[in-house]
Amino acid sequence: MNTESMTLEYRRLRTPVNDGQSLEIPALEDAGLLLELNQRILNEHSFEIASIPVAQFRRSARQELLELASTYTRRYRDVEFDPNSNSLILGGHQPSLFHPGVWFKNFCLANLAARHQSVGINLIIDNDLCTSKSLRLPTGSVDGPRIESLAFDSAGLMLPYEMQKVHDDVLFRSFGDRVTNSIAPIIDRPMIADYWKSVCDLRSEFENPFLAIAAARHRFEGTLGLNTLEVPLSTVCNTVSFWQFAAELLGRSAELHVVYNESVQQYRETHRIRSQSHPVPNLNASSDGWIESPFWVWNLQSTTRRRLMVRAQAGELELADNAGWQTCIPMDQIAEGLHFLAEKGICIRPRALVTTMYARLILSDLFLHGIGGAKYDQLTDAIISLFFKAQSPEFMVLTSTNKLPIRSMDIRPSDVSSIQSKLRDLIFHPEIAIDSQNPDVAKWIERKRELLANVPVSGSRRHWHQQLTEVNAALQPMVEPIRVELSRELREMKSGLERSKILGSREFAWPLFPESLVTVLSTNARI
Repeated sequence: MNTESMTLEYRRLRTPVNDGQSLEIPALEDAGLLLELNQRILNEHSFEIASIPVAQFRRSARQELLELASTYTRRYRDVEFDPNSNSLILGGHQPSLFHPGVWFKNFCLANLAARHQSVGINLIIDNDLCTSKSLRLPTGSVDGPRIESLAFDSAGLMLPYEMQKVHDDVLFRSFGDRVTNSIAPIIDRPMIADYWKSVCDLRSEFENPFLAIAAARHRFEGTLGLNTLEVPLSTVCNTVSFWQFAAELLGRSAELHVVYNESVQQYRETHRIRSQSHPVPNLNASSDGWIESPFWVWNLQSTTRRRLMVRAQAGELELADNAGWQTCIPMDQIAEGLHFLAEKGICIRPRALVTTMYARLILSDLFLHGIGGAKYDQLTDAIISLFFKAQSPEFMVLTSTNKLPIRSMDIRPSDVSSIQSKLRDLIFHPEIAIDSQNPDVAKWIERKRELLANVPVSGSRRHWHQQLTEVNAALQPMVEPIRVELSRELREMKSGLERSKILGSREFAWPLFPESLVTVLSTNARI
């Protein structure tokens, strides 16, 4: 593998098309070289965080992470790892019922950690907004499927995952059975049945339903031999190291604001993106000195997630949420001030770019991304380069396409287009489809050849075109049986295409699959 050409290119990241196919950039077999490259890059960094040399800061942050992840994971499953390991591989995702392409990263995380004597840790990204408490699944029948959405809790407010609670216990506990019954005509023995029992059992350990969902999945992974740790990002955010890292960014907010927005604009120009909200919006600034930071803020009394605004003034850093909350911290005690705010129930959390910046630059030797994260994190690379004057460590991109195991449905839109094209040909080129040896047919075909061989000049084609139309019309009764058969095929194709759109999706959550999915993911992850 050529480590000089590892930089990912935006346009080359494509979701695998075929069932069972995985995407690995670079290949899993080359991860060892990527680890070595990243460790060289990280060892060359010379900047400071909170006036601490980054190498020393990184060791402290990783030790905190290992202790937190070990303590958290042991709440619900046993795990073995080397507490003195100097190699960490991280992945991360929201604690949702995600599709197998996301789950594939966890299998790869376990494989890579074992193969390279590293500790694998999955960050539960629980500071993102929970936008759904339901699951989309196919129901009806294989021949007539439809999509149904089943809820595992009443909707409630759109809050971060870490702030969620169960509002309807009956709805929550019945979820596994309801899903199993709805999908039964299409999938026999989906994993949701046993899995959701484990989720409900873990409700006694986790009041938060999404942490129970994540823990049940991670416990199941343990039975499959996946030896990794997990920890919520919200827990990591309540550490000395994170407060110091956040203080570094907030204390240099004016500089970060310029770097951030310049990097976003360059990204848009490079990738020809016109939208001002992609890949992320610019950070705002006001005429009176307030600057939008790349952090969220909320508190236990007002759980709506808001943008954290900051302003440096008279030796202090003012913080506000533009909704009535405001405080200030001495500029030379920002980390201590963030600690104090956390103890008072003020939740300050990183946005996506800062989350992966911290994970890649400080916590890990290698970070595993899906396609979406990989695309936006090239922006993170630019910010790291300009803000810290340092080279970014590389990351891996991993995903897979897995479809529900239903009888082969290989119908594509091109198949429908092909039949539609043949039907059009019967109107305008019927001679192609019939026996030209038939005397009644031959005379019309010969007449058409004569017409096509003597196309009049432009402006005098009306009579010629009328004659051509009469020839085609005369041949129509002879192709009618073919038209009837093609029309029948077209109806079947359209119906099959609709079934394929529903049942051939890669977005169905992994618990909807039978346990045979585990074999596929394990094989692709080389476990």
